[in-house]
Amino acid sequence: RSLSISQVVQELTHYEATCSVCLEYFKDPVSIQCGHNFCRACITKSWKSLEVDFPCPQCREVFKEKSFRPNRQLANMSEIISQFILHGGRGLEEDRICEKHKEALKLYCKDDEKTICVVCDRSRDHRPHAVVPVEEAAQEYKVSKLGHFKTCGLQLPEISSIAGWRILGDLLLDLETANHLLLISPDLKTVRMGCRKQDLSDSPKRFDTNSRVLAKEGFKSGRHYWEVEVGSADGWAFGVAKESVRRKGLTQFCPEEGIWALQQNGGQYWAVTTPQRTPLFLNEKLIKVRVYLDYEGEEVSFYNADTMQHIFTFNIAFSEKMFPLFSVGLHLTCLEC
Repeated sequence: RSLSISQVVQELTHYEATCSVCLEYFKDPVSIQCGHNFCRACITKSWKSLEVDFPCPQCREVFKEKSFRPNRQLANMSEIISQFILHGGRGLEEDRICEKHKEALKLYCKDDEKTICVVCDRSRDHRPHAVVPVEEAAQEYKVSKLGHFKTCGLQLPEISSIAGWRILGDLLLDLETANHLLLISPDLKTVRMGCRKQDLSDSPKRFDTNSRVLAKEGFKSGRHYWEVEVGSADGWAFGVAKESVRRKGLTQFCPEEGIWALQQNGGQYWAVTTPQRTPLFLNEKLIKVRVYLDYEGEEVSFYNADTMQHIFTFNIAFSEKMFPLFSVGLHLTCLEC
């Protein structure tokens, strides 16, 4: 099918324009040995403290040495996309002009890996080169990269199309669900355990026994992610819960009760599974955790937000609205992403 540059750019944005570490459009993109791409600064920072065994932040394949190469084609595509976003998706074809010939940059030179105009195409420099329309080059690049992702043997959830996820920058806690012992900050982003029971209304939504609180917003479709700062807190758990999760009486923290979560106590980490919790052996203490919820994909995944190390993934047959859930010993903070 024939696609306009705008259509191609919009499709590429969901696949190849965003670094899975910083979640921004690529800046100085490089490819590592497994074929995944990152901003040069992001992969350098990710490997900075390592002396041996350098894992890919995306597929976790481990390499014996630091090695990456510039990806000029991706850099060019990212520039096209960032310009498209900058102009609000309007007038990109007219605004991307060849500085030398003042013609629209509608062609892509595969040999030089850059966009050119029709006059450049007829010049001596480009005449012997392979030149295609920009939209065709973008389609070829997207298809080739998708083919790579299908064959590279990922063992972890594929989150390369991060631009397709909804970032919850304003994740707020629902006061009406908070247990009487929990203290919620005025901005509704931080929760901590209080010293005495508060005089609160007995809402049907409120957890009356367990020290839990839900977020205001729940999800019945789509892909979403948010970050939680645990800091030095001890004795916490968070994840997702069904809208129908029991609010009254003492209930277990487990999937049978409609809760899927990560838990920490006494410096030990667990995934809340049944019949027993799954112990997690992490390389470093968690400070910030990123939670991904893919409703149609039936997954909830947890990552170390500082290193993007995968922690655990639950496979869940969602059947109702799901809400972010928090249970604390000291305090947790919902971060803007």
